[in-house]
Amino acid sequence: MTPPHIAGGYVLVPTEELCAAWSMYQAKRIRLIDLRTWFACREVATRRRFASGRKVQFTIEEVHRLIGGVGGEHVRGSIRRLQAAGLLAWSEHAIAFANPVNAAEEVQTRIRTMRERLGTRQCVPVPRRLLRLLAGGCRRAVIATLLAHLLRCLFIRKGQVSVQGYCKISWVADVFGVAERNVKDARRHLTEIGVLVSHDVPQWRLNRFGKFVTLNIRWSRGGEGTTLSTSGSSPLQRPSTTRTAPPESDERLPSDSKNQKPAAGGASGVLRKQDGGTAKPRLSNIVPADLANTKRLLELFREAVARKLVPSGEHSRLQFVAAAEHARAIGSKNPPGLFSAIVRRKLWHVVTQADEDAAVRRIKSLELSARKVEASFRASRSETPNQVAQLLSDLVASVRQIAAANPSGDW
Repeated sequence: MTPPHIAGGYVLVPTEELCAAWSMYQAKRIRLIDLRTWFACREVATRRRFASGRKVQFTIEEVHRLIGGVGGEHVRGSIRRLQAAGLLAWSEHAIAFANPVNAAEEVQTRIRTMRERLGTRQCVPVPRRLLRLLAGGCRRAVIATLLAHLLRCLFIRKGQVSVQGYCKISWVADVFGVAERNVKDARRHLTEIGVLVSHDVPQWRLNRFGKFVTLNIRWSRGGEGTTLSTSGSSPLQRPSTTRTAPPESDERLPSDSKNQKPAAGGASGVLRKQDGGTAKPRLSNIVPADLANTKRLLELFREAVARKLVPSGEHSRLQFVAAAEHARAIGSKNPPGLFSAIVRRKLWHVVTQADEDAAVRRIKSLELSARKVEASFRASRSETPNQVAQLLSDLVASVRQIAAANPSGDW
């Protein structure tokens, strides 16, 4: 039974199988595309879970729509490698997951070590929307960071969902074997797209336990349902920094102006303020605000059509917006650069079904808001003549009352 708090449902992934899949990837028995295919197969199998009494059928095309890429041959290759590694059993009517019992001793050692570091937890509830995000093209560090925060923050106990916890960057790097710098960048990316919400904690707690975060279990692509309410959880108090500590050694501070030479002429500061999305969008200078704002994105689309980079039409517009959604969700280092490369090199095959669904929601939301504005404008225009006529009628009635009260005409 799905708790009502997790939007879109969730998948219970056994911790042993998760450790086996990641250890196989670390040992280079499978590739990153194979790991993404493993997540996609989890999503596909969940879709058929409640098809009782009906004959189910699994297709390569359905998995391909979740991971993107050219054709379906690379998906078939990934499934073959997963079967050879003992992680997956694939047939047209059934998908099963297992542990690689016949794996090499090196892989078995990796699995046992990772399992011991994760504690006694048996299963990890993975929201299906995040499962599709993992399958859609995330980098290695992003996958590791998201899985680590799922392990540390998301729990289901007696029907109640807990979404907060501490997660230290060094712990993620140690358990999953990735660089701390990459984990830091991946967590920043997940925070920017709304999957994680960071909270301020005292420095001693940060040093000991790591960052205190909330996992957004209502996150979705396209900006729908991303609002996270933290009511019900006591907010952490931030230490006051309004006062500065007094000097310890010498209470008399220097007041002379010795060697205080003015700076050279020119603008003060060393950093130039970046464009926050107020200037007109241009394909030659795409900023993150252009990808987040649908109106600015469609202005870029019109410029791309004028420059003959993309054809005109609704299908091309949908591809353009879907490419922006893919860049926002997957491009953890440079989303505008990734989006520009997709458009200029026509790499539309990297766009997944989740990207297109998010693009459809964004376009429909913009069209709905435009229709509401147009309807209110028409209503105001139709009401204006009636309001003027009523005003004139009230004015004439007032003049007549004044004239009747002063028949001499002195008014």
